Amino acid sequence: MINYLKKLKTVLNFLIIISIVAVGMAACNKSGSNSLESPDNAENPKAKARKVLMVLVDGGYGAEIRKIAPPGMTDLSANSIFLMMG
Repeated sequence: MINYLKKLKTVLNFLIIISIVAVGMAACNKSGSNSLESPDNAENPKAKARKVLMVLVDGGYGAEIRKIAPPGMTDLSANSIFLMMG
């Protein structure tokens, strides 16, 4: 019985390793079009000019940032989607 359990464990470990390798092979980057949809892109003349600005405050709590109310961030928040966690 113990010998059977050792063989079963070996087979299961092998299957797990094969599964991880298969998922890793499938997750590799595939070549594709990485062109940006911007007005400068001649392939897509109808694209709108959109801008993204990400402001990250490492170690800052959302409640504290709201109390401080930095003028630059406050001005930006009127026309933006933002999230202050913490």
